[in-house]
Amino acid sequence: MLALALLLLPSIGLAAAEPETWAVVGLRGPAASRMHDRVETLRGFLALSLREGKDTRVLGEEETRARLGLETRSFQKIEAQIDGAELFYFQLELRHARDNLEQALAALAHHGGPEAWERTRVSRLLLATVLLAERGSDSRAKAREALGPIARVRPDYRPPPMAYPAELIALHDEVRQEVVRLPKGWLRVDCEAACPGGQVWVETFPLGAPGEAIPLPAGRYRVTIGDSFEKPTARSLLREVVVEAGRETSLLIDLGIEGSADAGDGPSFLVPNEEARLVAAHRAAAQLGTSQLVVLWAEPDGEAKELHAAVIEASTGRLRRQASVAFDDGSSEGAALERLAKRLIGSETTDVADAVGSGGGDARSPGAGAADDAGVGILAIRSEPSVLNAAAPKAESATAQKAAARKSAPESATAPPSSRLDGRVASAGEPPSWVPTARWTGVAVTAVAATAGLWLRANATSQIDRLRGSGPFASVSEARQASADLASAGTRADVGTSLLVGAGAAAVTTLVLHLLDFDAPTSP
Repeated sequence: MLALALLLLPSIGLAAAEPETWAVVGLRGPAASRMHDRVETLRGFLALSLREGKDTRVLGEEETRARLGLETRSFQKIEAQIDGAELFYFQLELRHARDNLEQALAALAHHGGPEAWERTRVSRLLLATVLLAERGSDSRAKAREALGPIARVRPDYRPPPMAYPAELIALHDEVRQEVVRLPKGWLRVDCEAACPGGQVWVETFPLGAPGEAIPLPAGRYRVTIGDSFEKPTARSLLREVVVEAGRETSLLIDLGIEGSADAGDGPSFLVPNEEARLVAAHRAAAQLGTSQLVVLWAEPDGEAKELHAAVIEASTGRLRRQASVAFDDGSSEGAALERLAKRLIGSETTDVADAVGSGGGDARSPGAGAADDAGVGILAIRSEPSVLNAAAPKAESATAQKAAARKSAPESATAPPSSRLDGRVASAGEPPSWVPTARWTGVAVTAVAATAGLWLRANATSQIDRLRGSGPFASVSEARQASADLASAGTRADVGTSLLVGAGAAAVTTLVLHLLDFDAPTSP
């Protein structure tokens, strides 16, 4: 029993060490000004206040957007990232190409429309090509995973043979045949209010109108609703759903609230009334998955003479605490937000500056007293001249004894010391016998290392330039072989660089050996 308890202790400690996460979003009225600065300021004050308590973490703006399912990157930036991935692939920088494509696909999931689907399809095909060209043991499995969403939402699609390598097309055919054999389920997405002209996007591909039962192979999907097919101006938050075989998965979305989310304003939601405020707060809490959610709004709408905030427990949707502050009395909005943060976590006490200045007339911090005591100790040591004076006569006596010994020593004992080799005393004008050998050895090592380093660097650089200019490749195997050759050339280039560095060090050592005057006699 004791052994079992000891085994459980590390897991208990790890569970207790998991930080509590907080998030902040804004709720703006129809006439309210932008909430970004207020949300960001409150987020900062909460992070400072919570840092002094238990282990907590406040999500930043970018992570909050990503968890909510809002756009994390503009479409123009995504396109630039995909174009960069293509360039990396043709230059055989496969890891950079893969990273760019994975980030672009994660950002594209928040978009909708024909253009978004087209870029998603191209990115997935290119990602599978890059993964096949890599030499990892699981590269083929990852390539199949990248092609899966295309085959599930477009089972009739096949990549054109003239545009993609044969290995990729064969793998896509395998994935498509597997998807066709999967059992089917249905996805039905409804709008809470009427959304005429709306479109359901599954993995950025348009699959039907709201309210329709959409047949899909069983699996996990990312789903959004847009208010139009071509260029949607309002989109729901991104959701992940699991479609089970033989069952219908239902999803109800309030496009009016979710479509009003402004990713660049904190983020914030447009709430025309108190009921909408409640719906938006609960929707954000469920979407974020944090421990606590803080929602911030201003009243009256358009004047913002009071700031209000509430803490919602995300797992239950329960209101934990609500607070408000007024700042129309001449105080700054920043100071009001600081007071609001302290009230939300129940730690509104005397300011830090006031606390430091209090304490019964002694304004020193605990560390100040320790520093003063240390200073007293140093002064005490310096104020004891008897210790130094007691040692002085002994030092003077020792010096006198040494001087007397030198005067009484024979003439040969005071002669300048000379280098000794093999137990013999060398003559005063002769350098040690190892110096000439070391000088010429240094010259030889420098020449050999420099020659080898220059040749390796030139050979590797030439092969790297040739390989990077050899694309596009006719097949994935050709790209894989070119990638292996590029890695080998890179290793040779690194070895050549190391030899050149070694040659430089040898040259410096040789120069020092030539400049040192070993012929001069050593002073006594």
